[in-house]
Amino acid sequence: MLLTIIFYQSSFYALHAQDNFDVRTVKKIQATRTAAKNNLYKTISGSAVPISGLVPVGLLIKGFITNNKTEQREALVMAGSNALCVALTFGMKEVFNRPRPAEHDASIIALKNATNGSFPSGHTSIAFATATSLSLLYPKWYVIVPAYSWASLVGYARMYVGVHYPTDVLAGAILGSGTAWLSHKLNNNLQKAAHKQKRLAAY
Repeated sequence: MLLTIIFYQSSFYALHAQDNFDVRTVKKIQATRTAAKNNLYKTISGSAVPISGLVPVGLLIKGFITNNKTEQREALVMAGSNALCVALTFGMKEVFNRPRPAEHDASIIALKNATNGSFPSGHTSIAFATATSLSLLYPKWYVIVPAYSWASLVGYARMYVGVHYPTDVLAGAILGSGTAWLSHKLNNNLQKAAHKQKRLAAY
């Protein structure tokens, strides 16, 4: 319920803040650009999709090598969560159809090509979905801190390259984190139910 309220608040704000906070923030970030930072943030921006694809694949391979059924299952849950996150993101892009910053304001220059609507940020949502899944699977600071630091950098990079507003990134972070958390919770509940059925069948 809380995630729903926060998400719809960010949705409302995203659609009505077009000419104030969002635009001013993107312009301020654009003013800090340098050639070196341009290359860095373009790389970080583009890392969301390949890393989010490779993490569950790597986890699945590790699970097969070590014969760890839990890791195998969690890898599939993570892959499913990411797929659901992408589907929801693109569905919302079609519904809201928010113009990209450069489409709204000619003074904003995008460093990367971007299609579809601006809201929510797909790269941010998939990055936060991956970071949340990893953090729930390995709840250690040395996993959580790097995972969320990377996801946050992806969100900032999407603003830096001029293809998203802050509210796009916020909504993407909420959507990705929420999708991963719900998928993880559902998987845990299903596993508990299955174990309970096995115990009952044993009597």
